[in-house]
Amino acid sequence: RVLFASYGRPHNGCNEGVERECDDSETPVPCDYLEFEENESCSANNGKPPRWTEDVVAQLCYGRSQCNIPADDSVFGDPCVERVKWLQVAMRCTDRWRTKDYMQMDRVNEFLTQGEYSIGVWVYPHSKPGEQAVMAFGGALDSGTSEPTEQMNRAIIQWRGEVGGNSGLFYYYDDCVMDVVPKKVDGLDNVVATHQWYQIWVTRLRNGTAAMYLNGVHVASWTTACVPDPRGTFTLGMDLSDDLATVATKAFYPREFFDGLMDEVKI
Repeated sequence: RVLFASYGRPHNGCNEGVERECDDSETPVPCDYLEFEENESCSANNGKPPRWTEDVVAQLCYGRSQCNIPADDSVFGDPCVERVKWLQVAMRCTDRWRTKDYMQMDRVNEFLTQGEYSIGVWVYPHSKPGEQAVMAFGGALDSGTSEPTEQMNRAIIQWRGEVGGNSGLFYYYDDCVMDVVPKKVDGLDNVVATHQWYQIWVTRLRNGTAAMYLNGVHVASWTTACVPDPRGTFTLGMDLSDDLATVATKAFYPREFFDGLMDEVKI
């Protein structure tokens, strides 16, 4: 679990050490990550979604017994030009990510071979901020090269929780059209309150025409060439990583866990 991560010039760094007692014995002094503090004048998180640096570290390290994180601008960007920067991280080794509440049901894809489908679910989002995957159709590794297929994200219903925990936004994503954000009549994002039940439906016709419905109301339309891959993945409550670092290991790891409840999933 990533407890803290900041690239730039974070405050209050520390290292584990020892204190020598009066009897000449030594007592370990752990590093207190609660004292770590982001430096807002030089932080890779500036202008990014909440916990962005933590998410980068998580993608590089989750599912591994050890990991290497390049602490340089090529990974995190350059938050303060021509100044010395460093990466400050606090992590706790755990396999808890394996026991998060999610489901992976890849065989669902075998029945969606015509490019036409409807998928619906009742969703009750909690107050966690950031990107979260309600359900996701993923691609597959090429059987000949063991490299990712061209579109790894085939269809994802996402929830983006706002900072403060009182509201958020349902939207659609795939690698063909990117984000499809529902809008209100006035053109503003269709933001809704947390801690309420919502019914979400996404439909796609064979000609690529797709739509999203929120509580029975049509809120978005688009056209996409992306369809579920019969060899791909289908998950509820999270998305599987598709970044190059994890693809290089020929494995995918859970991320973007949804914080909330789901019921009556229909495909």
